[in-house]
Amino acid sequence: NRHRQILDAALAVFSRKGYGQTTIPDIAAEAGVAVGTIYHYYQSKRDLLVTLIHTYAKSERLSQAFARADREDKGTSVRTILGNGLDWPAGDLKGFIFILTEVLRDPDLGQHFSGQFLGSLLQSMEHFLGERVSSGEFRQLDQRVTARAIGGMVLGFLILKEMEGDRSPAKGMPLPDLTAEMADIILEGIEKRGA
Repeated sequence: NRHRQILDAALAVFSRKGYGQTTIPDIAAEAGVAVGTIYHYYQSKRDLLVTLIHTYAKSERLSQAFARADREDKGTSVRTILGNGLDWPAGDLKGFIFILTEVLRDPDLGQHFSGQFLGSLLQSMEHFLGERVSSGEFRQLDQRVTARAIGGMVLGFLILKEMEGDRSPAKGMPLPDLTAEMADIILEGIEKRGA
């Protein structure tokens, strides 16, 4: 519980002030603990940041979504995966965007994130796509490229939604409607077919 309390506080302060401007005393104040308590669990501010990245990497949400999707029909499975990717509470999304910013800025952190979180997520997506290609539900496609295109679509959408705030067309849209619309774009494309 103490670890979680400190990590939540670190993410909140990092997201608000940025990594460079945040101090261990800032995190301690947010967590309601003594500075020494943080150093008891973590060696440094950077150690806290790396632990945050590992915490995101171990997210059970995504692995559970892929496990459910394996048992569903084509349309439902894509909606399940998209819905899970799009269903970020606002605070978690801001924290995730903060982590993305830091891993893009710092190659060392980027390797942690890419190897732990991103690698696992993309492998799961590639496996899902490969299974559906093998079963004949999806056409032959490069699963590596397709996994990244879908991931980029979800990530880009989340970032735009956060940037647009109340102006976002997704603001009042129920998650099932949003995922159905995006699943339709993925499964059917945007080209008008037939006469």
